[in-house]
Amino acid sequence: MVDKKTHQVICTNFSNGKKHDFRLFKESKILFILRLKRLLIHDIKVYKKFTIILNYQRKKQEKFFN
Repeated sequence: MVDKKTHQVICTNFSNGKKHDFRLFKESKILFILRLKRLLIHDIKVYKKFTIILNYQRKKQEKFFN
């Protein structure tokens, strides 16, 4: 994981297969800094907004094809 603002590596991990960033973050047990909390909250908000947009576009296409 990398801090977006400072581009500093927070933690690394080697494993088989895929591993989600938040799971890696929980398993690393690094100190939870307020700035990191804000970054995580921002990422979650962007993800939710992007998901809403995709769902809206999909519903719009379904109406068009039906």
